[in-house]
Amino acid sequence: MLEPLRTAEGAARLVAATVGCPAIVAAWRVQDGRRCCGVASLAICATAAAPKGPPSSIAAADPQSACAEGSSGGDRVGWVSEADVLELLRVRNGEGGVPTPDLINAQGLTLEQLELAAAVLPSVATATRFHCGAMDAAAVGGDGKLLATPDAMRDEIIAALSANEQPKGSVSKAVILNYDMDTLGQHGWSGHLSPIGGYHALTDSFLIADTWPETEPVWAPCEAVWRAACGVDGISARPRGLLVLEMAA
Repeated sequence: MLEPLRTAEGAARLVAATVGCPAIVAAWRVQDGRRCCGVASLAICATAAAPKGPPSSIAAADPQSACAEGSSGGDRVGWVSEADVLELLRVRNGEGGVPTPDLINAQGLTLEQLELAAAVLPSVATATRFHCGAMDAAAVGGDGKLLATPDAMRDEIIAALSANEQPKGSVSKAVILNYDMDTLGQHGWSGHLSPIGGYHALTDSFLIADTWPETEPVWAPCEAVWRAACGVDGISARPRGLLVLEMAA
């Protein structure tokens, strides 16, 4: 069962999260372009990585306000917008397979294309994609890695989020989930990309900082996240999964 972050239970899970990323929650915003979920996710992670001193307590005390603040923070120090990311991609003009804004506006991003786009951001040191599902490791292609079980996926996400030093107020590592919304329980929608904002062990659930305009950030059970991440992307013909970003110091 999905639990919206805006509910009392959703807010309580954020406060009690085993691993939380207040900077991701504070940087959250709804995507501008209809196919720009990947671009918006990169912008959120880049914003969350910007040095900004000790984090405000707003994310823990009032996640709804944190989300509202994050949706309109264009004048905030360190704020990275969707337009900023698209401009970086435009300058590359498809070099090295980096997706262009025209391609993104036409079809969105696959997990592989998201990895290439992330490498263009000055705030990203490394980007590593993990495909979810029981399959031949060679099928993931290139430098992709395989997560064969829900436990392996959970461990990878927790390890990445645990690398963040919360007193610093910004993230050292971030995780973007590539999943099928309908399979997750958000019926009527399909492939999507959104950052993960935390993990709550008691309910074994992840906070998905959903960027889609018609839905909202939710806590989703690990098993549901696993099923949604195992679906095959219609463009890449590979399972979906995760992109783990190591942010530049």
